[in-house]
Amino acid sequence: MSRFLIFAFIFLSFFAKASHISGGQITYKCLGNNVYEVKLTYFWDCQGGFNPGTSQTIDVNGCGNVLSLTVNQSSLTPGDGIPADGLCANSGLTTCKKRIEYIGTITLPSTCNSWTFSIGSCCRGGNITNISGGTSASYYHFATLNNVAAPCNNSADISIGTLPNFCVNQSACFNLGATEIDGNTLSYAFIDAYQTATTFVTYNGGYSGTVPITGITIDPATGQINFTPTTIGDFVITVQITEKDANGNIVGTIMRDFQVIVTNCNNQTVTCGQGGITNVTSGTVPSGNSNTLQICENIPFCFDVNFTDPDVGDSVKLSSPNMSTTLPGSSMVLTYTPGIKNKVNAHICWTPPQGSSGLNTSFVLIVKDNACPVPGTQVLNYFIDVLPATSAGPDRTICGTQAASITATGSSTVFAWTDLAGTPVPVGSAFSCNPCSNPVIKPAVTSTYVVTNVGGGQNCKNKDTLVVNVVQDFTLSANVINTSGCLNSAVQFTSSVNPAGPGYTYTWSPSAPLTSTNTANTSAVYSMPGTYNYTLTVSNAQGCKKQTSNIAFTANPVVSPQFTVVPTNTVICSNGSIPLSVNFGTSLPTSCGLAATGCVSPAISQVGSGSSQNTNTGWPCVFGNYYKNNRHQLLFTAAELNAAGITPGKLSSIAFNVVSMNPAQVPTSSSSSIYSSVPFNYTIKIKCTTANVLTSTFDDTGLVQVYNGNYSAVVGWNTFNFNQAYEWSPGSNILIDICYNLQTYYTSNPIMNSTATPGIMCIYDYSDSSPMCGSSGFPTTSNNRPNVRFGNCPSTPPPSSFSYSWTPSTGLSSTSVSNPTANISSSIQYTVTVTPLSAATCSNVGTTSLTIISPATPSITTSTSTICSNAPSFSLTGLPAGGTWSVTPATSASGMFTPSLAAV
Repeated sequence: MSRFLIFAFIFLSFFAKASHISGGQITYKCLGNNVYEVKLTYFWDCQGGFNPGTSQTIDVNGCGNVLSLTVNQSSLTPGDGIPADGLCANSGLTTCKKRIEYIGTITLPSTCNSWTFSIGSCCRGGNITNISGGTSASYYHFATLNNVAAPCNNSADISIGTLPNFCVNQSACFNLGATEIDGNTLSYAFIDAYQTATTFVTYNGGYSGTVPITGITIDPATGQINFTPTTIGDFVITVQITEKDANGNIVGTIMRDFQVIVTNCNNQTVTCGQGGITNVTSGTVPSGNSNTLQICENIPFCFDVNFTDPDVGDSVKLSSPNMSTTLPGSSMVLTYTPGIKNKVNAHICWTPPQGSSGLNTSFVLIVKDNACPVPGTQVLNYFIDVLPATSAGPDRTICGTQAASITATGSSTVFAWTDLAGTPVPVGSAFSCNPCSNPVIKPAVTSTYVVTNVGGGQNCKNKDTLVVNVVQDFTLSANVINTSGCLNSAVQFTSSVNPAGPGYTYTWSPSAPLTSTNTANTSAVYSMPGTYNYTLTVSNAQGCKKQTSNIAFTANPVVSPQFTVVPTNTVICSNGSIPLSVNFGTSLPTSCGLAATGCVSPAISQVGSGSSQNTNTGWPCVFGNYYKNNRHQLLFTAAELNAAGITPGKLSSIAFNVVSMNPAQVPTSSSSSIYSSVPFNYTIKIKCTTANVLTSTFDDTGLVQVYNGNYSAVVGWNTFNFNQAYEWSPGSNILIDICYNLQTYYTSNPIMNSTATPGIMCIYDYSDSSPMCGSSGFPTTSNNRPNVRFGNCPSTPPPSSFSYSWTPSTGLSSTSVSNPTANISSSIQYTVTVTPLSAATCSNVGTTSLTIISPATPSITTSTSTICSNAPSFSLTGLPAGGTWSVTPATSASGMFTPSLAAV
């Protein structure tokens, strides 16, 4: 076969598609529930280069998971992208740089401290000066995520969307304008530019990853880059931004790989030393750092910055791409002196809100003149160092003799507590410490305290008031009547308070599927198995609030049996025996497992109608023939099976659709075989599961084989009728395991349609050398799952799946079988409790009443005993009433006697 040639073709195709990349980065945003929006930014050399295209594939790896994500071109960078070189229009320079962004979402299957999002290929773009190989060098961009330490972290984001251009021998200052919204700390460093995940570019003499341009520096805290270029050329620079949480854990990194273009131009730029903070209304500018303002939360401030371009004829513009993000609600007003274009004043104002201390409050100003062909552009970083305002936290309400733990915060560490009159609060049973930041307060009556942050920051609010309300106490208890039960049965939750009375408010959480969330008692019916946890919060009219500990209910994957008792409420004449039985008829199965009988005329329902297709070397493909041995596991949730019209009961078949077969390989010998005749040792297993997504490990626990045999795929739906049907109980998810070990040669995969799933619901592995049936392997996860059709029919559960208890035992041949015989001499009502053997809490009860009546002796009376044969007809009276007359020639069906017909 020609597998190598196919790989070579794919590689060369991607080589052409992704070449001439002048820089890029990967960032991500958490959308919740382990879903992340991932953005790839490419800068590409459009001067005779290759357009990167409308989509890219990002590799996503971590803790054994190997995933891929297709990201599509953003509408914000349409066509072949938007200009990113910062040059004048029609500058005449033979450089062309554009920016294209690609966006996609992915659900990560688990937490991991080393997720990596990456992409790389050949080649770099431009006339590169500082690395060997120039444009033939490859590139590799990546970002990392630790969602163990930070379950929903957002990466830093870079607001500068252009590649910097500078004039030789002119001072240059540049900043990426990184923003961070989670309150984590950012640090910056130059690193070696990557070619692959494990290799780096080779730098020319005098250059390195940490010194990509002679004399260049980067501030590790602000990311400010400063240098004076002395050499014309294109210089590759890679900046890594590391994100740490308050405990010092690295929760993520991003990197921007980009090129700095230095040209020979005469434009004079604004010098990097300009723009210091002046005319401050509040706050302090630290000595030696004129680009920083120290201010406290809740204190409004304004300041000025001024810039003058050395070229008197130039006009200067000022902007900020990230001020509105890092300083929400801030303002910047620009002022020009009439007739003077090369000078600009910016008046910046903001009020740091409560809680803004410790957040990323850096922003950048872009100072740009109108010179051509290379406008003088400088990017300067400013930092608003927000100190925390003194706070004792929100006012508290405590119940009776409870205590309140208080935590005071501020810009210093010493906190003194007084009453409203300024008298220090004494230390004792009502107040645990003073001065301190975290006293335990237990007043007997409602009290007001004042905390002073001794040595707090200049211009800070260094005092706060705390009111502790003492209100009537109460006790709360809540529980569930039964801690476990079956599906589709009502579950009761109750609560009580003491003292009882009006004025209490109730909140059960979470709300689903409770019938009410704001009452003392509530109930629920569960359609999905699992353990459900609740808390109840209750407040009295005075504001005392109590919350229960966890209240748990486990819904077993079993339903209560549905049946009738035969006979039902029967009247019996005289003593005797009568058989009783429990009749299940057609009902929902109470548990999962092999069915005793199969399906007659099953309904066929399809799950998945997507049109995503594998390639002839790609997966998932449950008839994959590109490798000799293969295994897939497919997960289907109860909800999507129900939505497809599949009802709990028997699953009797599964079918997979082949859209097309690839051209058959030409046999090279008599032992060779074309694809369509290759036999598979095809094995299908099934199990019920509570899992909602798959991991990168095959699940081998509890699988039940339902099909095995040799099979050759054909175009169209390929149906596998199970050797034995499988009972699927309500609420359970279904896992299908498919494996085969080919017995002859192999060629390429057929094309199959798949549907995108919200999580990982398909995993697969393959091998040429090792059988895959029973192998744990190293599965690949996929968000695409092949479309399938299931055969399905109602279930009749076997009586042996239940236990039986009949009461009373009077006259019964047995009290523990489904079909006892009753020998009765008087009327009686029997009750039978039927319990699934798999769940003792899922019983159901049925009854039958047997009523006995004593037989009566019939008699016939008439008005005369001797009559003549020619006498007229007359009535006979039968007792008791309601009998049936046996008709003879002399007697009619209505009891009329005719003498002439009785004469002999």
